[in-house]
Amino acid sequence: RGETVGHQSDIWSLGVVLYEMITGQNPFKAEYEQAVIHTILNREPEPVKNIRKDVPEKLDWIIRKALEKNPTDRYQSMDEMLSDLKIFIEDGGTSDKIKRPKAKKKKLIQVAITILLALSITYVFYFQSTQKQSFDSIAVLPFQNLTGEQGKEYIMDGMTDGLINEFMKINSLRVISRSSMMTYKDAPKPLKDIARELDVDILVEGVFLRLDDKIKIIVKLIKPEPEDRIWVDEYEVTIDDIPILQGNIAQIIASKINIQLTRQEENRFRNIKQVNPDAYERYLLAYYHFKNYRWSKAVEEFKNTLKIDSTYAPAYSGLSQGLLGMVHWGILEPEDAAVDAKRFALKAISLDTALVEAYVALGATFEYIDWDFFNAEKQYKKALLLNPNNENAIHRASGFYIYQGRFAEGISGRLRYRELDPLSIFSQFGLAWAYWYSGNYEKALQELKKALTMNPDNIETNCFLGLTYSHLGNHTEALNIVREQRLYEKRYPGIGIASQIYALAGLRKEALELVDKMDLTIFDYEIALTYSILGNKDKAFEWLEKCYQRHGTNMLGLKIEPDFDPIRSDPRFQDLLKRVGFLDNKID
Repeated sequence: RGETVGHQSDIWSLGVVLYEMITGQNPFKAEYEQAVIHTILNREPEPVKNIRKDVPEKLDWIIRKALEKNPTDRYQSMDEMLSDLKIFIEDGGTSDKIKRPKAKKKKLIQVAITILLALSITYVFYFQSTQKQSFDSIAVLPFQNLTGEQGKEYIMDGMTDGLINEFMKINSLRVISRSSMMTYKDAPKPLKDIARELDVDILVEGVFLRLDDKIKIIVKLIKPEPEDRIWVDEYEVTIDDIPILQGNIAQIIASKINIQLTRQEENRFRNIKQVNPDAYERYLLAYYHFKNYRWSKAVEEFKNTLKIDSTYAPAYSGLSQGLLGMVHWGILEPEDAAVDAKRFALKAISLDTALVEAYVALGATFEYIDWDFFNAEKQYKKALLLNPNNENAIHRASGFYIYQGRFAEGISGRLRYRELDPLSIFSQFGLAWAYWYSGNYEKALQELKKALTMNPDNIETNCFLGLTYSHLGNHTEALNIVREQRLYEKRYPGIGIASQIYALAGLRKEALELVDKMDLTIFDYEIALTYSILGNKDKAFEWLEKCYQRHGTNMLGLKIEPDFDPIRSDPRFQDLLKRVGFLDNKID
């Protein structure tokens, strides 16, 4: 139980240590952690004198004052507490109000004095040195729901996400992203194991104790091995205070782990604004759907957020990215999202020029919808300048560089992205994808196998594993994957890549049979690839033109796609590259 400012959390902790040394027991003992938290918040510790009758009243009073639940009733500084301890020691364990003890108690008093002196030294060498420990990596565990109230998971997840995003504002701190952290939501592990898996120095834990007009939470900063609570704090806020609270917690923890914020980082935290409570709760719900890839629902809730507060910039940014998600997964055609996706991103920037996600969204609209690669790169660079740790900006920018054939920059970004999201198949596959398009199939194979340990049934990973074996000349293994995973029965991208694998293996008949089964409105690009491999140039260009006319986002792979090598020297291919924008000298 710490306080938001000053040394009061240390005062409280010193009170606990004093209590334990004198009584031999914890003042807030309970069988399990949640019960300990409840005891800390709701029960007074048993007086020391009830356990040890020989303890002077003055010492009992000092300990009780250090353990006061209300911070205003507690010692206001460590100097104040140490002053009382010093007076107590100099008085030989007495005060004006206490009679001097009899001789038989002198030994006990001397023991108490020794303890107090030891504790004073402990404060100087332990508590202060703890504050000065330096760490460069942190992970925020999913906040737990101890309220007994169901249906508000989006608020807990929003608190976790928000705190992660606040830590990402600190350049010198490696912060594990949401995707990896959510793997621990329903599968808790010992803290030391989590820290080892993530390769982090410290962990943040949090619990929600109440969810009504006031939200009560506890946040803890823990060094996992050996396990040691560096800091713990309790907060009671309204929902509209949460964004500011997240920023405050991040700054407090930064100071606890000896991170000196730069002026730019301080400005990032100053930019946090209080929000309309109803709009913010609706936004958390929208963001919850967004992070769980429920694009249509996310877009709907972002719009509902803006009906409540039309000036809330993150909702415009989320709306833009939600529309882009729908385009990426074929729910919306690019032309149906083009105007709104850009308009919402620009609106977000007009409301908040420091909103990183808005620049990422704008960059993605330039890249995926406008095929304006020059301006796409400009926006991604702006986002990374504002926050070099933003995982979405790193992911988008690195993908952009791969599509442009700038493989060193792209792979570097994907390696960084995996550092921030080490347990996600998404980041692991993304790195393999980067190696694959760079032509490093051996490295791609290694990374794809790692990805499959996370999710053996992932369609996209199995598809690329098969393609990788094909490009390494191991057609037997590639065909085994097609058959074992029944890729020819899968929708996107299964059947499309299965046809490529058959074509690369020289199985023309089987490849064309799959082409006949494909949804022609979705698989135009994959059909073009199959015909390219089979040497039918006219058919390949026919289907590429169809993909171009519907502005299919797969056209972004045109420049780097190895299976278009058989038609790359054809003037029609160069014309397509030019029309898509790859031959613009400003970017290449």
